[in-house]
Amino acid sequence: MSSPFVIQCSREIFSETEIEILEEHGARLKRLADGCQRPRKPAGRRFVEVANGRRLPETVYEKVWMKYQQRLELERDPAFQDAMGPLRKAHDDREDWKRMRGATWGEMVRRSRGLDD
Repeated sequence: MSSPFVIQCSREIFSETEIEILEEHGARLKRLADGCQRPRKPAGRRFVEVANGRRLPETVYEKVWMKYQQRLELERDPAFQDAMGPLRKAHDDREDWKRMRGATWGEMVRRSRGLDD
């Protein structure tokens, strides 16, 4: 079994299912999108058309790949980087993210101000 595809942007906008799709199929989708692998089936040919901007995404794989590509582009934009500061990347701990999402707003404010015991 090959290692999972390394997601090169912040994972926070992706659902668990989308992350699983990217990790499991991302390498193949990237090869198809980059032209390094020729599509063998109609679905692969359609994916290449979507990746090249000739069609709108319809399947879950097409939608997840395009969402990933748009996020990569956004995070590479200097204006976005200036506005957001350093972003957490692919090696973030998902449990940490779940804890942050589960915290109340007041807890997050207290932590950010260093008032948490």
